[in-house]
Amino acid sequence: MMQLFQRIIAIFTPRERRYCLFLACCMAIGALLEAVGIGAIFPLLSIMGDPAYLKRGGVVAGLAVKLGIGSHSGLVMTLAALLLLFYLFKNFYMAWQARVQMTFLERSQVFYAGRLFAEYLNKPYLYHLENNSVTLLRNISSGVLSVFSKMVVALFALFAEIVTALVIFGLLVLLDPVVSLTVAVLFGVLMYGVLRLFRKKIARQSEERNKHLAVYMKWISQGLGSIKETKILRKEDFFLREFDSAYSTFSSSNSSFLFLNQLPRLCIEAIVVSALLLLIIAKIALGATPADIVPLLGVLALAAFRLMPCAHRTILFLNDIKFNLPAFKDLEADLLASRQREQQGKPLLFQSTDQKMPFA
Repeated sequence: MMQLFQRIIAIFTPRERRYCLFLACCMAIGALLEAVGIGAIFPLLSIMGDPAYLKRGGVVAGLAVKLGIGSHSGLVMTLAALLLLFYLFKNFYMAWQARVQMTFLERSQVFYAGRLFAEYLNKPYLYHLENNSVTLLRNISSGVLSVFSKMVVALFALFAEIVTALVIFGLLVLLDPVVSLTVAVLFGVLMYGVLRLFRKKIARQSEERNKHLAVYMKWISQGLGSIKETKILRKEDFFLREFDSAYSTFSSSNSSFLFLNQLPRLCIEAIVVSALLLLIIAKIALGATPADIVPLLGVLALAAFRLMPCAHRTILFLNDIKFNLPAFKDLEADLLASRQREQQGKPLLFQSTDQKMPFA
């Protein structure tokens, strides 16, 4: 995965890489805010369950007295209002972060699609004789879209999910190290097993999809591009049969990938909910009262239901990267060539002229 990350980052210019680093820092801050939001639930639940909290004193109780809060209900309402404001700020920040990230990727996609088209226009005539124009069309249209709107987006999102999961896990370790390590092992084994189970199937489907995408586009281009010859020779049925065959395989590969992407969520949901219920049984069996485990269980449940979609999305992003890898491989050399031209200050320039190419 690290080698693939280095290959993807290599297509960007140094300036774009610095911006990627800025985005990574923004994502790390977002992950910290997520963890703080979850961690703040635990003290709030503890204070709610302790009517005598103000009487025992402490830092929060001292601040409450200075602010003129003299009742337990007032303290709970104040803390809940502060937590509400924090969540509003966090969500506004996450929305801003997503907007900045999408703007960067959109501009990169537009820029590199144009650069890729320029690279193909600059290729010698023999190159176009040896390569089907439909394949080049696929690379510029769906290929660039797959790399930037799916693969690079998945890479950024994967980084954010991993950082979020690590910060939340650190919070859980502070609350209950034994349970936290159990949860970590559970999620680790679960994700490894799911990825191991579906990895080869997804790779095979991605190869089939990328291959037959170019094939069915070829039959459309040839059938409609030479419509006069198609009708004169009465080859409509031939082109339709070839198109149906290629598009059927393409659609089947897409359908299989979407189905495989749904299975991890079902597995993770069943295991996590079962683990929380078993935790309740185990704690009570070891002598804890239900009232004792409510605050911890509340945080664990919140963290688990935050980590559960986190684990699911992590698997989805890894699958997206794997599924769009063939498209990236087809574009990698041309994107690197374009990036090197930009770095060397030698962009491709074409001049419009009425002068025709001379022939000997």
